[in-house]
Amino acid sequence: MFVRTLPGVQAVLFGGSIVGMAVFPEGRNRSESRAPRVSGGAFPVLASSAARVRRGVIGILSRNSEYLLIKRAPGVPKGGCWCFPGGHVERNETPRKAVRRELLEELGIQVEPTIRLGSVRVHDSRHILVVWKVDHVAGVFRLAEKEIADIAWLPLDGIFSMQPGLASNAVVVEMLRRGHAK
Repeated sequence: MFVRTLPGVQAVLFGGSIVGMAVFPEGRNRSESRAPRVSGGAFPVLASSAARVRRGVIGILSRNSEYLLIKRAPGVPKGGCWCFPGGHVERNETPRKAVRRELLEELGIQVEPTIRLGSVRVHDSRHILVVWKVDHVAGVFRLAEKEIADIAWLPLDGIFSMQPGLASNAVVVEMLRRGHAK
């Protein structure tokens, strides 16, 4: 849920704690349908970091009003946590190409990015993640067991029932609720 804290600034609350912030340009608020953008628009931030930033992507897959979450495998950072699928952007790779590659590597499926929903700066790391809504265009799900322990399809309201979950889930769910959930 978003709570207005200052004019043009809203905080994302989860479990009574602030887990992220979105800064909206003058005259805009969460009820308007345009997605946040890194430059010239809202930018959800989950804490700040002065270290060098690393780029990543999140791919939002939906079917029948449900969204795909993955459970990170033991041995990877944040192992055991539920989150949306995605990963790092490689050197000389665009975020659009990265989301295609990551979902192919992790899930065995080919996807096509359709809508760029915004970006999230991740708490306790140096990552900025570009969030894409993607369509499943080919392939059968085949999990990369070294990276993914399980998957689940859930409605938006069921995503927070999967615990432990990454704090970035709250910001992504709010992006979807702002008019991009289809």
